[in-house]
Amino acid sequence: MSQAPKWIVKYKEKRAPFAVEKWYPILQDHTFHTEVVALTPEHALAIVAYHRQRFLGHDMLKATDCKVLYGLRDDIHNCIESSRGFKDNGVFVRLSNRSPKDGIPLTTRLKQAYLKEL
Repeated sequence: MSQAPKWIVKYKEKRAPFAVEKWYPILQDHTFHTEVVALTPEHALAIVAYHRQRFLGHDMLKATDCKVLYGLRDDIHNCIESSRGFKDNGVFVRLSNRSPKDGIPLTTRLKQAYLKEL
């Protein structure tokens, strides 16, 4: 497995303190019940492919993207159904502190903008 470029590592380090996975354990007694379903790079790429197809008119989704998205849907559903913390209060589903499309830069613009700010 290859290592991420240094600029990606720095980018992730800067954003890490704001991820729900970091602050929730500290505040869990003072906020809503929270469960985390981790997104993989494959999930992110499938979500981006869906967005491009649905909203930008790009080619149809590949069968592998559909399989990944259905699996993610099932993971989220199972998390909601199995958590006692959601039974009485309902749920609000969101993506940690960013969108899946932010996970892998699709252009060099993000990299250039980030390096400019360092």
